[in-house]
Amino acid sequence: MFTNIKCPKCERANNFVSEVVEVRDYNFKLSAIKCGSCNTVVSFLEYYNNGALLQKIIKFLKIR
Repeated sequence: MFTNIKCPKCERANNFVSEVVEVRDYNFKLSAIKCGSCNTVVSFLEYYNNGALLQKIIKFLKIR
């Protein structure tokens, strides 16, 4: 498990927030993981869990 993850800019530890963002010319929402102190974006995650959604569709269509 991760401990004491630090911001690459201000080096404060374990102070991250998630914010939903829309990127121009991209059709999906993303969650930006940002430092809570200096607002540096350190990562992006898909807003929707596309893998889980795909599994629901497969189950609904009875493909397996």
